[in-house]
Amino acid sequence: MRGWMKRRHDDHDLATYGAWRTEFFARQDRLKPVSQYLAIDKPAKADGPQTPAERAMAFRALQAAGAPIKIEVVDGPPRRRKE
Repeated sequence: MRGWMKRRHDDHDLATYGAWRTEFFARQDRLKPVSQYLAIDKPAKADGPQTPAERAMAFRALQAAGAPIKIEVVDGPPRRRKE
């Protein structure tokens, strides 16, 4: 009997929560069309390839956001493996 009462109580809580969330979203401002949001996120057209300073800045931003990136500055051209 207690299980039946608990289930009924849980069903009531779920219905109350659903009604509350429905009313909450009904009172919010309407969203803009998706195309307006996508236009904001598009990067500006680049004049050419990314510069080393821009690449370093992008990796530092990823590192600051918590990505496990180790940034190491290497002077000189990359070494090639002899085969």
